[in-house]
Amino acid sequence: MKLKDDALSMLEQLKQDPQMGVNVIKAFYPAIGTTHSIKVTMRRDGHADNCPCCQKVIELETPRKSKGEVRPALCDYVSPHHDFIGAFALTVSQAFVSLLEKVKQSSDDYQSILLQTLGDRLVEAGAELMSKHLAESYSWHGIRPAIGYPSLPDQKQIFKVAEMIDLPKVGISLTENGAMYPQSSICGIFISNTQSNYF
Repeated sequence: MKLKDDALSMLEQLKQDPQMGVNVIKAFYPAIGTTHSIKVTMRRDGHADNCPCCQKVIELETPRKSKGEVRPALCDYVSPHHDFIGAFALTVSQAFVSLLEKVKQSSDDYQSILLQTLGDRLVEAGAELMSKHLAESYSWHGIRPAIGYPSLPDQKQIFKVAEMIDLPKVGISLTENGAMYPQSSICGIFISNTQSNYF
């Protein structure tokens, strides 16, 4: 209970600064599902929307669940004929990052860990709010699997998603292994299919 009270108190302090918050970026593209991947079609910058030679295809590998009688993969929830998927990323604001770095330099490990944990929860809450907005405004119903989680376990797939959305625009940078900075960040895809589920 003390941990919860401390976190709520810290959250109230953060709310006093209008620069504290979560940055969001998202985009939607035509896509098709294959037996093992999702192929996303993008228009090259500065080119016509309907020019086939000006299109770029990004293929996201979607491994199948390794056990069980039914072995689903995310590509099963994307039509092989014509569909759409989205890409998204959320991260804490630069003001939050600056505060966290300042707290980490102090000798108060408890406050540092508490602030980091609070940042992680704020980003997750932002993702929930984004999904709610899509459902209410665009009748979107589906899932938003994140890179590095069981449905999309290969962290290096993030480099393909990074071609679909501008991660630096919201303050996210990637290491050579695909880890995100700030650590309180999420990146993944939207799949709109009422039969879709996480596994």
